[in-house]
Amino acid sequence: MSRLYGGVDGGGTKTIAIVVDEQGREVGRCRVGESNCNMVGYPEAASRIAEALHTASGGALPLAGACIGAAGVDNPADLAGLREALLVFGLTTRAEKLWLGNDAEIILMALESGVGLGLISGTGAIAFGRDPGGNAARASGWGWLIGDEGSGADIGRQALQAAVRGLDGRGPATSLLPPLLATLKLSSPTQLIGLLYTPGQFPPTASLASLAPVVIKEARAGDKVALDILKRSALNLSSSVEAVYNALEFKGSAPGLAMSGGLLINEPLLHRKITARLRRKIGLGQVSLVPEPAVPAALYALKRFGAKS
Repeated sequence: MSRLYGGVDGGGTKTIAIVVDEQGREVGRCRVGESNCNMVGYPEAASRIAEALHTASGGALPLAGACIGAAGVDNPADLAGLREALLVFGLTTRAEKLWLGNDAEIILMALESGVGLGLISGTGAIAFGRDPGGNAARASGWGWLIGDEGSGADIGRQALQAAVRGLDGRGPATSLLPPLLATLKLSSPTQLIGLLYTPGQFPPTASLASLAPVVIKEARAGDKVALDILKRSALNLSSSVEAVYNALEFKGSAPGLAMSGGLLINEPLLHRKITARLRRKIGLGQVSLVPEPAVPAALYALKRFGAKS
């Protein structure tokens, strides 16, 4: 029986697991709900990751190796807490065959030798990098309240602010308000207050991020306010990557850039503006869009643990 290797991309909206065989061929995949440990806690995050790997492997746990990138794993305490919760499920043949890190780290696995810069913009946003000396750095990823500029949640928050400012006459007119209300299933702007501020009615990250497609649609239709939100988001995301680059040492070489997350994958305006600015500011080598980070994660698990299994 072929040994199996798993990769997991655990985010603030969804968790995707992909399992490959010893030849690197995909044998199964599964999508479940979010697994950010700061949103759902360690036990629930671990349970969802385990469910995804169990289904993707056709129930063939334990795996010969697994590589798990999880949003919310931002410090040693989170890393230890989630790892302990995961080990309960016996996901791999031995504990040391389970690699765990932040979801930003696994997109670097799409670059040669895992060296370069990574940027995610989906529900949240984070930039991450590793230089040839093995040094790592990150920027943004502070959550919707104080960071994650350029994320879906940030774009949704900006859209609501711009819409009500336009309604009041405190800001420029915009076409954003009607489609935002429709998305939220509201009939009146004043209903926003009850929705936003009644405890439990509006989980902020996912709910705000659900509004980002409205901004993209209105920007494509020519709404200047929506276009400005996207331009500002591209600038903020670029700045995060620049901060990571400045914290590392690439010895004069042009680092590669891996980009992932629904906004960067699905909105060409954003990733074109980001890459154009970064080419001017720091220079870039290989630029890779990584629509399914669980794929390079699974292949990394095969590469790292396959020869030793």
